[in-house]
Amino acid sequence: MNTIAFICPISKKNTSERRRANDIMNRVLNPIATEIGYSVIRADFLEGENVIDDIIKMIIEADIVVADLTGFNPNVLYEFGIRKAIKGKCICIINKERRLDKLPFDISHFRATPYEFNSIESVDEFRKDIRNKIIYMAKLPYSPQVHLTASELSDLFGVTVIKKSICSKKDHYLLSNEVINRRCKQIFLMQRSSSIVLGAEQLWDEEKQFIKILMDAINNCDKFYHIISTEGIKAHIKRKSSFFPEFKDYNKRIFNHSGKAAVKCSDENKVFILKNLPEDDSDTYFKLDRQARIMSVEYEDGQVETIIVQSLGTDQTCFLIRGNYMKDYLTKCKNYYAECTPVTWRQIEDLYHQYEDIEKHK
Repeated sequence: MNTIAFICPISKKNTSERRRANDIMNRVLNPIATEIGYSVIRADFLEGENVIDDIIKMIIEADIVVADLTGFNPNVLYEFGIRKAIKGKCICIINKERRLDKLPFDISHFRATPYEFNSIESVDEFRKDIRNKIIYMAKLPYSPQVHLTASELSDLFGVTVIKKSICSKKDHYLLSNEVINRRCKQIFLMQRSSSIVLGAEQLWDEEKQFIKILMDAINNCDKFYHIISTEGIKAHIKRKSSFFPEFKDYNKRIFNHSGKAAVKCSDENKVFILKNLPEDDSDTYFKLDRQARIMSVEYEDGQVETIIVQSLGTDQTCFLIRGNYMKDYLTKCKNYYAECTPVTWRQIEDLYHQYEDIEKHK
């Protein structure tokens, strides 16, 4: 159910502030809420263990906030400021006995609806006015006073957001460069036709730059998990339009570690084994991704960003996602890596020999 958060001076029982708060809630807001399908919440009705956290949660999550500015109560002004900064959609009210021209400067430009309870007519008029404002405001988009970037939203509120979305054939390399061109603790890369093995495709400067930045990032990270597909590489090099002039230098990027293919790092103590994407498609309800391009990285501050690339017709749709769900996703990626079998050095050598034969007959 949609909610209206009522922030107001409450004070102790039997005080004028408490009576006024109860009058507004019981004679105005609750009848409106019942009529239009909302519920009203107020700080003193919350039952959580941490009162302050509950109040902040209430003001942030409510669909609409009604703020009684009567007396310029510091708590109310603080809560009102948080709501305006983050979401907007706040209706201001004030007792008619107070002078509206005495509103604090920083909120003087907000319209405050005056009210009084001197007669049934004044209450009915106030209720009608607030009802119309709520119905009107419900149709409006949220209008925060402070505009945060997608990364700031994710970091501050623990949400998962799509930072960017692009649709092209090569721009996902530029997006990948942006993600790894900083200190990474862990990097997961599942790329069916591995750029590290093949090198950059001819005339693909974006991929060439990606490989350079990636190798630097691998040298500086703590862990690198790379899943490739030897079958996918084989299919790629058979395409008549594909040419990989840097494939001949594959031993500059990978090396033979006890019969397994590993990424070559400046630190010889770092051994990052390449794993092979399974090719078993016996399950008729599930086919392994033909593209299989996923990059997920964890930064020093613990935040995780993930790039997922998929085919859309002849183009490729690429999403850059950041947030808590991506932390769980990175764990799943690493677990999947652990299940895959290592790529043998013999497989890499065979791939290159096949590539040489193919190029001779093109």
